[in-house]
Amino acid sequence: MYFWCDIPSQFDTKVSIVGEVIDVAMRPSFVWSFGDGSFYATISSGSPFPKGGITHTYRKSGRYLVLLVITWGGLWTFDGVSRAITGEIHQTSISIVDIAPAPTLVTK
Repeated sequence: MYFWCDIPSQFDTKVSIVGEVIDVAMRPSFVWSFGDGSFYATISSGSPFPKGGITHTYRKSGRYLVLLVITWGGLWTFDGVSRAITGEIHQTSISIVDIAPAPTLVTK
């Protein structure tokens, strides 16, 4: 099964603080829990078939709760000096996936 999310690979903005403009650049990382005890951590948001990038094979048919945790971290820059942003932003997405049994073809 192919997995992906519509999250940009980077978020850039400018923030005005006490009259000064701060540049902020944030990037996401992803942890997928496929509902069968398998996890996958990546910096890729994946893509649909056929490119994919994030795939998982379920060994049994059934209903699975898929959890995606997106963690945003990044840098702020002011006057040519960059520093890591302390703290993180977390987003969580949950979906149910139904896996149907399928016939298996064995070839030589």
